[in-house]
Amino acid sequence: MIALMAISMTFVACKKDGNNEKPIDKPDEKETFYVIEAIDVQEGSSSITTVKALVLVDDVYKSIASANYSNNAFKLELPDKIDAISNPLLKISGYNNENMEIGSFLCISDNNENFLSYYYSGSNYVHYSNTIHKFGDILFTKIYECDYKKGWNIQYTMYEIDADNSTYTITTTTTKPSNVNFIWSFFNNDDKTSEIKDNHVLGLMMQVINCK
Repeated sequence: MIALMAISMTFVACKKDGNNEKPIDKPDEKETFYVIEAIDVQEGSSSITTVKALVLVDDVYKSIASANYSNNAFKLELPDKIDAISNPLLKISGYNNENMEIGSFLCISDNNENFLSYYYSGSNYVHYSNTIHKFGDILFTKIYECDYKKGWNIQYTMYEIDADNSTYTITTTTTKPSNVNFIWSFFNNDDKTSEIKDNHVLGLMMQVINCK
């Protein structure tokens, strides 16, 4: 369940004292938040105590929001406005009680062929492109069909793999695919054998390399 919550902004008022104007104490302006709420997380670890939302700044991940993790659920409130970042993709990670990152959360489809991610845009723009990359004997075709709005966006990445595993087509769009159910799953950093993790980490890597 993903919700968007808007919080109203406050205004400044002044009162007049003789010929001098004395401003009333200005209340703190309340930020507007973008809310990500995950329930029934699959493969959640009992070692997770905290969830952090991370963005890349000068090649270092910085936390912009955190939340407690309990009952296989979490709720993050992302600031609607953030400073300049190196990469617009959000990373959501799980931490233990020693504040060590132990894995990542992904929102994936129940058929394991699609996943959902969060993308921060500094302005409204449309991004269409079709690029082809070759790594060894594997051919990757990347298709972008994204209409971004200023602020946080949800984008969907879909995989198609040919029968002999030699050609990957990776399509990223801001249009939600029809008849696809998404679930939250946790992938432990120590789980090196999970095929689904390898596939989705590969997809994230491709987005980081080629995202425009």
